[in-house]
Amino acid sequence: MRLELKAVTLLYGTKVVDIPLNMDIPFSSISKPLWISGSCNGLVCLRFMPLSSILVIWNPATRVFKDLPHSTVGRPNAAPHMVVLGFGFDSVTNDYKVLRIVNFGYPLKQVEIYSLREDTWREIQADVRFLIFEPSSRVFVRGRFHWAALNGREMIVTFDLGQEVFSHFMLPNFSPENESSDEDEDEDEEEDEGLRWHLVAWKDSIGLMVYPNHSLNNTFDMWIMNEYGSAGSWTKYMSFGPYPRVNMPLGYRMNGEVLLRKENGELGLYEPGTQELKNVPVSGVHWFAEVFNHVESMVPINGGKDLREANMYTVVPDPFFVRD
Repeated sequence: MRLELKAVTLLYGTKVVDIPLNMDIPFSSISKPLWISGSCNGLVCLRFMPLSSILVIWNPATRVFKDLPHSTVGRPNAAPHMVVLGFGFDSVTNDYKVLRIVNFGYPLKQVEIYSLREDTWREIQADVRFLIFEPSSRVFVRGRFHWAALNGREMIVTFDLGQEVFSHFMLPNFSPENESSDEDEDEDEEEDEGLRWHLVAWKDSIGLMVYPNHSLNNTFDMWIMNEYGSAGSWTKYMSFGPYPRVNMPLGYRMNGEVLLRKENGELGLYEPGTQELKNVPVSGVHWFAEVFNHVESMVPINGGKDLREANMYTVVPDPFFVRD
């Protein structure tokens, strides 16, 4: 199996260099399909279907990996419906951790954390009454995971990895400042209901890429939270488009460029400085593609195994997550 990294961004001094590359994932003998659930300080968290029944922390640079042990946390007498993950570094305890939210149906959820240093799972008592839309947290900022979620209305749910508490942020008002005329009111309401938003990391805070749900000529608005944690600090940072056959944003880069997915599976890159949309010579990007920032490192993995020596067939799924 191959993990296709469309471009790796390397920083040399003040110069940014993009290097296209394909990377082998030597885990096809374990299970497939597999997905990336996060990248932090050169370590990558992989989840295997079904329901993330196998979790692996992997350093592609050193070829060392660790398959996470099965949780010994007591389970309710119910079958899991969905699993939500987060992978990041806890600066308070100097430890890499995996957060797992197991959804058994509203409102029953179980929250547990894996510690790489201690190599154990433990349960967190949390009243989780929101529905998270994303299987993994793409945005890890200020020691917090961030997800798009719903609790009566759409919001951003966060989890502080150091304090081990959930909180949430409200979204900005996406409605246009000028009121529409009566004859356009129905059309505008239909367009507002069709707006979608994509959560991204922006500097040391967060941002939202807002765009129409169904359109062949999309315009994109980027909103940023100027003061992290303050819903009153949301500001529309920029708008660009319309661009025909551009479906959705995939990510926001450190230099301000926005990666976009086109209808035909190709990629585009919007550059705010020149206000140009560049074609990226890559095709075959799936509708459900996800983007994570990854920087190579030599960070060791406690209790890890060398891929060149390990027996992959010893990695087995957690039977609790493998159900008919």
